[in-house]
Amino acid sequence: MKSVAVIGAGPGGLVAAKSLLHHDGSPFQVTVFEKTGRLGGLWNLQKGDIARHGFLNPETPTNLSKFTVSFSDLSWDSVSLGLSQTGKARKHDYSRVPMFPKAWMACQYLEMYADQYSLRKKIEFDTEVVAAERFLDEGSTKWKLTVKRSGPGTSKENQHIFDYLVVATGFFAQPRPLPSSLSPQNLPKNIKVVHSSQYRTLNDLIPVGTITPTRNKVLIIGGGNSSGEVAGTLAQHISSALHTPGSTRNDLSHVEILHVTPRPLYALPPFVPAGPSKPGFVPLDLRLYDFGARPGEISSYGGKAPEEVMGMVHGFVRSMIGGDQSDLGASALMSSEDSGKTTGAAYVTLSENYSEFVRSGFIKPIAGYASSWEASKGGTESGMSIRVEHKNTGSTTIEGIAAVINANGYTPGAALEWLPNDVLKDLEYDAKSPRLPLILDMLQTYNTSIPDIGFIGFYEGPYWGVMEMQARLLTETWSSIADQKSFKTKDRYFENKEGLRDLRASMEARDRLIPQYWFSDYLGYMEEAAVDLSLQRNDHPFEEHQGPTSPARYLSSDTSAAEAGRIMIDLQRTMSASENGAFVARATFRALQGKWRLHREIQSATSTLPSGTFDGIASLEPRAPTSGGIIGNSSDGEYLYSEEGTFTPRSGVSMQASRHYVYRFCEAEDSLSVWFVKPDDAKTVDYLYHDVLFTDIKPVEGEGSKQTATAQAEHLCEADLYKTEYVFNFRGISIESWKCKHVVKGPAKDYTAETMYRR
Repeated sequence: MKSVAVIGAGPGGLVAAKSLLHHDGSPFQVTVFEKTGRLGGLWNLQKGDIARHGFLNPETPTNLSKFTVSFSDLSWDSVSLGLSQTGKARKHDYSRVPMFPKAWMACQYLEMYADQYSLRKKIEFDTEVVAAERFLDEGSTKWKLTVKRSGPGTSKENQHIFDYLVVATGFFAQPRPLPSSLSPQNLPKNIKVVHSSQYRTLNDLIPVGTITPTRNKVLIIGGGNSSGEVAGTLAQHISSALHTPGSTRNDLSHVEILHVTPRPLYALPPFVPAGPSKPGFVPLDLRLYDFGARPGEISSYGGKAPEEVMGMVHGFVRSMIGGDQSDLGASALMSSEDSGKTTGAAYVTLSENYSEFVRSGFIKPIAGYASSWEASKGGTESGMSIRVEHKNTGSTTIEGIAAVINANGYTPGAALEWLPNDVLKDLEYDAKSPRLPLILDMLQTYNTSIPDIGFIGFYEGPYWGVMEMQARLLTETWSSIADQKSFKTKDRYFENKEGLRDLRASMEARDRLIPQYWFSDYLGYMEEAAVDLSLQRNDHPFEEHQGPTSPARYLSSDTSAAEAGRIMIDLQRTMSASENGAFVARATFRALQGKWRLHREIQSATSTLPSGTFDGIASLEPRAPTSGGIIGNSSDGEYLYSEEGTFTPRSGVSMQASRHYVYRFCEAEDSLSVWFVKPDDAKTVDYLYHDVLFTDIKPVEGEGSKQTATAQAEHLCEADLYKTEYVFNFRGISIESWKCKHVVKGPAKDYTAETMYRR
């Protein structure tokens, strides 16, 4: 038997242990060392736990769908999440597990995975590896690990010997600090600085008393995915505090959120248009990793991208968004072009609401680099000032900083500090290269100079499916069943050592053609690894090379075919449902956020309601879901709708008028609904007005990313029947305009009201 130590019981460590232990005739004896008392790694979270021991809020949804955040042989439907199955029936047939599970749900998935494959008994919890030594023993290399158990009376260190070592400690090991010129030590104590991973609630950052009319700016520093995510989350929290019944945080009406980013960012929500000339919306990753976009033999790519490839990436992202984001009114988010060539790599932030908060002015992106703190002209009571350097246009000073969020990402160094210097040297470790700290090949799994240590998920943005392939490659290599020289994954042009050294140098030089994630061809890596490992294809009910990829499409001898089959059926049902209008309600609800100019025409046949016009502004302000009027499933999103304007009757005097509703979205029912508010409390839900039932969505012929969704609704007010028609005009992910037409008939009312909303 060959002994293997696996360091870390997160997704990478668990899938490594499973692959090693369940391989045909497994020659491995596996021990997993986990320094905490629970498995899950980054996902080690429980529902309702807002402790800051980890880098995620338990309620944070995954960036990619459940089909990507999963392994080949455990369906999300097999995981007990305690979700309610009550409520209204849903039109579309697919799993009720959230398409983008919350972080605590991902932990439940990993718990189930460990139990299903008997991994828990192999885990040494509360045991940290503090040192390692690689040595020769009768001609064979061995690993001596020094481990230390935590807890009272357990400070004694022990040593263990292993044949192989798997490092699965995670790439996002430690928050990256701000540059020394922006050190929090240079700030007054009343100005909080938190890393994006540690932000949970408003009190973490701007407790009561922090915000004043002159100290009212929250600064977010960063130009990657987490900067947009945390900006959207913070804006959501502030909006909710301002628009929720009973809130007393009136001081938050003064807050400005400033996002200083060194590069433009495309904002992509969880659901995007299904594709050119295809109706509807799909989960983002099912569009990104679709075989239909890669006809013929698939070869993977990575590393520095050619100019023409960068242009294609920009074009692809813009086709989903519906343009260059100029409609948001923020030049800092627009990628400029020179002679038809983009000025750099396409960077993306995955956020449900960032773009709409930018459109409304709630978040103000600023192009540049934050360089240094300065004292505010009004003293510390007016906050601090910061100097921002702008490319080719000098610098500006921003006054009145009340709090700061550092969204500069993470550094992996802490995950490697226990390895000995001679090993780090063989791995060509460079502490100054946080994006590419090690030189690894074979799907970023190991270095041929030291083949008895392997790495799982040790690169920016690791996919669960790729981690599973990495674990299989290591298992095959170390079991001596496969001839590792035959692996195509060893011959990638972008993974040879010289190429990786050049890539590292380009990163240090901030080459504009280095992608946001240099190792990101999920579909390509899965396909090539599957060929190398001679995995059985499991494409049914799709045709081969049709539909989105999934770990469940690639089966090894130890894969549960039943679980993989369940995943593929759910994937097919999801795609079929999207073709028949699923997710349109979600996409519509997201895109309604913000302010709209409205014009209403009222044609009345009775004297009780005069005919006339109404012109004004409507606002749909996001807030945390409230419980008023709910029966069955609770809502997952909520807007407070307010309109203010002038009613001009056909005859008579114009007058000011206002109206309030609450709009809700429920994922379990895939439904959008509108609710009345109480007559004496414009923020509190009273009862249901109507459910918005989507009837169709069609591409607009010859208009590229445009499509039109239609819906109907009914409401009986005593004996008067309200029949409503909705039309939503999409361009990409955004709604350009929408129309609501009420036809009201009954003994007391007889009128038509048609309202057009435009940005």
